[in-house]
Amino acid sequence: MRNLLAASPMLACLTACYVNKPVDASVRPVAPGMEVALDISDQGRVNLAERFGPGVTQIEGRLAAVSDREFRLRVFKVSYLREGDSRWTGEDVTIAAAHVGRVYERTLSRGRTAAAAAGFGGGLIAFFVTRALVGAGRDRDPEVPPTGPDEIRIPLFRISH
Repeated sequence: MRNLLAASPMLACLTACYVNKPVDASVRPVAPGMEVALDISDQGRVNLAERFGPGVTQIEGRLAAVSDREFRLRVFKVSYLREGDSRWTGEDVTIAAAHVGRVYERTLSRGRTAAAAAGFGGGLIAFFVTRALVGAGRDRDPEVPPTGPDEIRIPLFRISH
């Protein structure tokens, strides 16, 4: 249970490591199962206002089906001009291709993921080291005397000056 709790901030950190890359249909066509972000055109903003609200700029989700005329996706986020973002829970929505300006694929960024993991790991190490150094004089095990004047006992770690 402790390991799961310790790993949960890392998992939250990794969710921010995704980027939206424009889809080049000549290299890799859009296909069901892809996580995509659809930029909504001006015409689409007007036509989709009743369903999504005014000022919708982008709709993100997982493609369920795609054709030349429409995209069917399970929506997890809708972005607006002024109101920010709205989280959705996978509702099935069909968007006409005429209402879409550009299509992006949501992909894992290796560089951002590595940087986030390194930052998180460094922060975790700094947290434990500072906790150990600040609380060095407390909670000593009375049965195990220190071996030298410069030694600080830390559970699981031993740091000597």
